[in-house]
Amino acid sequence: PEEKSTQLTKEGWTDYFDQGKYSSALGKFTDAIGEDSQNADAYNGAGWASARLGLLSNAVDYFNNCIQIDGSLVDAHAGIAFVFHAQKEYAKSNQSAQTALNSAPSWSFSHDGTLNDKDLRLLLAINYFALQQYSKCLEQVNILNSSFDADIDTVEGKAALAAEIERLRSEV
Repeated sequence: PEEKSTQLTKEGWTDYFDQGKYSSALGKFTDAIGEDSQNADAYNGAGWASARLGLLSNAVDYFNNCIQIDGSLVDAHAGIAFVFHAQKEYAKSNQSAQTALNSAPSWSFSHDGTLNDKDLRLLLAINYFALQQYSKCLEQVNILNSSFDADIDTVEGKAALAAEIERLRSEV
């Protein structure tokens, strides 16, 4: 079962997820979990596929199972950070994003090269802004653009910070 589970997981990633066929990928990942309930990467894949399909609560469950089995799988921490953000669970999102960045400061999602540590930094900035933690938000923005500065104790400074986050969204 373990070998079959590994094969199903590999197929889920390469044949389906990497091709943008998330429903089929999810099917492969859940089949893999059925074969071996300790296959962390199958849960990880199911989490990412569920997230891409907008099945956010399912994604959280899959990512949590993955992390419970193998807490060192950075992709799962990053994935759940994006899902928590989508659910407006900003503090949880920050915790997961920070865990991912602490483990892999130059993280890049192996199944979508467009997602990387800069996306996690931007996610942190957006979350901190939503939580009205402007100094922490500014720290993250400065990691992405060291030349940016604003007086976050003023309304104008907060507006400039929000504008810079929007600008970074199109750049990151």
